[in-house]
Amino acid sequence: MPYAFKISVGLKEIPSGSAFYSEYVFTCEDNGYGMTPEFVQRLFVPFERAEDERLKGIQGTGLGMVITKNILRMMIQPLVRALP
Repeated sequence: MPYAFKISVGLKEIPSGSAFYSEYVFTCEDNGYGMTPEFVQRLFVPFERAEDERLKGIQGTGLGMVITKNILRMMIQPLVRALP
């Protein structure tokens, strides 16, 4: 049986105390293979992909985290890494 990937995306409103704006927390969680500490150091390098035999059949550009980081930078928000 092939490995079953799961991705969960969440959105939570945080009371801002203002009638003029709202604050939100976006979360994304997956049960993927994980990343080596060496790859984490290169995570935000455009077109960078992990070299792992298990990922050979998975297509991607290596731009997902680069785009995410730039969107958050434009919104003046941090990217937070959490481990289970």
